[in-house]
Amino acid sequence: MQPFYLKIAIETPLNRLFDYLPIANTMQSIYAPGQRVLASFGRTQKTGIIISISSKTELTPKQLKPIKELLDKTPLLSNQDIKLLQWAASYYHHPIGDVFAQALPKLLKMGQEPAEHTEKTYALSSTGKQLTLQDVQRAPRQALLHKLLKQQITPVLENLFNELDWNWRPPLKNMVEKGWVTIEKTKGFDSSPAIEPSFLPNAAQQTAIDSVFKSVDCFKAFLLDGVTSRNYSHTATGESV
Repeated sequence: MQPFYLKIAIETPLNRLFDYLPIANTMQSIYAPGQRVLASFGRTQKTGIIISISSKTELTPKQLKPIKELLDKTPLLSNQDIKLLQWAASYYHHPIGDVFAQALPKLLKMGQEPAEHTEKTYALSSTGKQLTLQDVQRAPRQALLHKLLKQQITPVLENLFNELDWNWRPPLKNMVEKGWVTIEKTKGFDSSPAIEPSFLPNAAQQTAIDSVFKSVDCFKAFLLDGVTSRNYSHTATGESV
């Protein structure tokens, strides 16, 4: 098997990456940039991030150590994230390991598992979709919930029902027990609606916005003066606030 080496960013004042060996008898295919690893560093162990995988190293075999543990099956950071953090470290002349460490929440820096946030979604089952008004008219609140769910194209979160001014949980639970409504779990961010701006920019603001959008793929500074700098900003996630 062709030898390979892991280039790892570790939180340290030294502005460099550190070469490590993979765990003995493991294939290169299980490693990828953006994964966290647990590695020996001096007399301690530290959480690091794989930045790249190389077939070359300047270290001697005696200087190389294998990592202790591969903490993630899939990368936590994308290639785009890695490029951005590498750029930040270079631009601000800051130790690359510290830059990557600051990009992670505290628990992830400590080597803990990322917590996956899930939310319940509700939808009419095939049986529920076949119900008529006559089938549910004896239970007015179930009828209202049935009508509300029937109007939805995709499964909905609980916040749809929170707009009701009565306790919707018991009748909804009853509908689930009858097999009329199904519950599924989904990642919380999958169902987050896009945030739309609550205003329309004027002509001067729109001109400034268009100019900024034309340069989103490169680093460029803009000076906004007067009315064009009020009430509008565009975040890296694409949200307008």
